[in-house]
Amino acid sequence: MKRSMSVLLGALACASAPIMIPHATAENADALSQLDPLFPTGDYTACSGNLMASAKHPGHATTGRARVERVLGGQWITIRYDEDRTAANPQPYSVVQYIRYDAAGKRFATVVLDNTRSGAPYSTGVSSGLNGSTMTFDETLAGDQESKYRDTFTKDGDTFTHTGTVLDKDKKWVKTDEETCRKS
Repeated sequence: MKRSMSVLLGALACASAPIMIPHATAENADALSQLDPLFPTGDYTACSGNLMASAKHPGHATTGRARVERVLGGQWITIRYDEDRTAANPQPYSVVQYIRYDAAGKRFATVVLDNTRSGAPYSTGVSSGLNGSTMTFDETLAGDQESKYRDTFTKDGDTFTHTGTVLDKDKKWVKTDEETCRKS
């Protein structure tokens, strides 16, 4: 009985103790603030670009809008981009890209979710950070370590440009799309 009571009291003490979840570090916040010049928060309503032709789809011009914001206590940057539906673009592309500093790896990490991938609904990637006014993420699709992608963001005044590339079978980077967005 004495042993059962000790076990019961120990279990109750553990159950009532707060669960310790590590909070965001100052290192993460400082590193993420380095990206403020590249990704100022706000709406970008004047986006235009091109989707390059491929074996899966014809190329066409695109228009759309983007929104950049800090979420989850300011610890993540999100970039949401939505293309407009047009006659040339009957299945517009939509994507949400999350960016955070990975203190353990001393790099930035990204998770990309979009509406086009049926077999691999997301990709993950990493970046060493800003190189002047440019940042590039090297990414792989979930469950497909062979497919390699790059998202490159470049800031120029009140616009930012996104360029997507894929590593082809000849191990050359081929442009898949490019969009330039102007802040509203």
